[in-house]
This record gives sequence, structure tokens and C-alpha cells, in this order.
Amino acid sequence: MVGDAAAAAGAGLRVGATAERRDTMDDMAASTAPIWAPAPPEHWYLTDDFNMPVTADTQRRENILQSVFEAHVARHGRDASILANVAFRWDQAHPGVGVDPDILWLEPALPEGRRSVLTWEEGTGVPRLAVEVVGRDTAHKDYNHGPGKYAASGVDELWVFDPDGFGRRDDGDGPHLLQVWRRTRSGFHRIYAGAGPARTEELDAWLVVDDDTLRVADDPEGRALWPTVAEERDAARKERDLAAQERDLAAQERDLAAQERDRERVRAEEAEARIRALEALLAARG
Repeated sequence: MVGDAAAAAGAGLRVGATAERRDTMDDMAASTAPIWAPAPPEHWYLTDDFNMPVTADTQRRENILQSVFEAHVARHGRDASILANVAFRWDQAHPGVGVDPDILWLEPALPEGRRSVLTWEEGTGVPRLAVEVVGRDTAHKDYNHGPGKYAASGVDELWVFDPDGFGRRDDGDGPHLLQVWRRTRSGFHRIYAGAGPARTEELDAWLVVDDDTLRVADDPEGRALWPTVAEERDAARKERDLAAQERDLAAQERDLAAQERDRERVRAEEAEARIRALEALLAARG
């Protein structure tokens, strides 16, 4: 069952310990079976040379969210790494046990030169956040194995996004467009399952579904979306172009004002010349 090893790790139980089952499957509640004694479940082991196939749509969705994270990190100058499809391992005694998240937010950043997140290595911490974008080939693991493994890993928050509705748990639960799992003092719990919006405590923001992509926003209505790198670049270009247009308009207005001053000066000079001519004429007649 999903959660046999999970809630125990999330609640701080040791290998070989037991825990009582909760009343809801929304919690990573441990069963009364031993927690991976003497070893983790067979399906928890991964091989470094195997990659799940990814469709173009899934890759596009992952790329958008990864870019949103990267833009946010850059904009706020955070010491963080946004990683995609990297090996994340946390049990040195069982280095084959782990996950390869679609997106991982690691803060502080992964030390330079490292390609995998191995939490037993000096300078490598536990990621703040992991994201899984469900595909046809990953649906079973994302729904049935993923939450339990992330509970054991120490990750603070997990998002599972299933835009095509491929997933279902072995107990029949699902599919859900969006699930948010969160670590609390009592364990690793599913705090949201639905169509969004959903709160992400880890980022102090909202998760909203925009068309078929998952986005982060400052408001539940999704009016203030966090931009991707490209969107932020395009917005900066628009601001630059608008500033240039405003400068050009101001220059044109200055030119028009100068031209008007020149015309006024010419009219004044012409009027002054006529006055002198008339005064001269009057003086000659007098």
C-alpha cells in the first residue's frame, strides 16, 4: 500500500518501527507492517540508466514550471538550484532508493560540479519542493509510490499535477488534477486534492491551472502569475520599448515646443519691425 514506509518516515519513525493506520488515505499513515525491514520495497529502487518516456506536452508543462521557478530565483537573488530529472537519493545505506523528480527546488544550491542530489554528501541539503507532472507511463508511480518515497526523503512539499487524468491510486482514489502534499509535525500529508487553486505554504503563493499548465500566482484567481524567464524577458523588453517611446514622444514634444518658440520669436520680430516702420512713417509726417 502507498504510505507503508511513507508516513513513518514523515513522522520520524525508524526502520523496523510500526505505526497505526489513520482513518484517511490523505495522510501518509503507516500500516501495522514493519517499515522496510530488512530492506526498502523492491519498487523503491531505481537504476541510473533508466528514464521514463516523456511526451512533448508533458515536457512543455515541465519546462514552463521550471522556468517560472528559475525566474523567481533570479529575480530575488536566491541561493537555490532548480533541477529537472536529476537523481535524488537520501539513504546512503541504500543508494539505489530514490526518486528522479520532474522538477526539484533545492536551497541552498547544489554545490558546483555535482549532478545528483545525494543528501549524505557535504553541502547538499534536502530539497524544499518537488514536482511530478503525471504522464501515462508515470501515473502509477506518481500516485502510488511517489508520495511515500517523498515522505521518506524529507522533502517539505510535493505537487502532483495530472492534467490528462491518467492517475489513480490502488485504492481507487483519483484522478486529481492537482495534489499538494505537505510535511507537518505529524507526518507527510495530502493537504489538497482537486482542480485548484491550492495554497503552497512553501512558496507562500497559490497554484493555479492555466489552460493545461500549472502556474504559481500571488492570488488564487491567477491574475498575478509568476512569469517564466521568457515572459519576464518579454515584459522587460516591453517596458524598455515603452520607455523608449516615451523618450521619443518627449523629444518630439520638446522639438514642437522649440519650433513654436521659434515661430513666436519670428512673429515678435516681425511685429517689432512693423512697429518701427510705422513709427518712422509717423515721425516723417510729423
